[in-house]
Amino acid sequence: GRITGERRWTEAAGEVLRTFGALLARQPFGMAHMLAVLDDEIRGPAEVVIAGALDDPATRALLAAAHATWEPGRETLLLDPAHAESAPEALVGKSTVGGRPAAWVCRGLACAAPVTNPGDLSALLAPA
Repeated sequence: GRITGERRWTEAAGEVLRTFGALLARQPFGMAHMLAVLDDEIRGPAEVVIAGALDDPATRALLAAAHATWEPGRETLLLDPAHAESAPEALVGKSTVGGRPAAWVCRGLACAAPVTNPGDLSALLAPA
């Protein structure tokens, strides 16, 4: 739902969590994936949006930085500027910066300023 902007998916996920809430409390180890979804619901996962052509080495460097560390629920989304007009809602308004591939780190409705350097992206994704 966060990616597509379709509220029906986020509402369906909430309904599943409510339905299984008591079971989650009694048997958390049997529902590890659902606990991860609940964690996403509570604190919100990071979304990394990278705008750039996949065949561009600078885009690949940003993708490598985004994938160098793991965070439960983190999503990495790639926007090829050539297809920006058909992008899902989460990608609207994102584009290259000064003609260079760029990355945004977002949580909830707030995004950090875009970065074009893989080191800067790594710093934004480092555990607090």
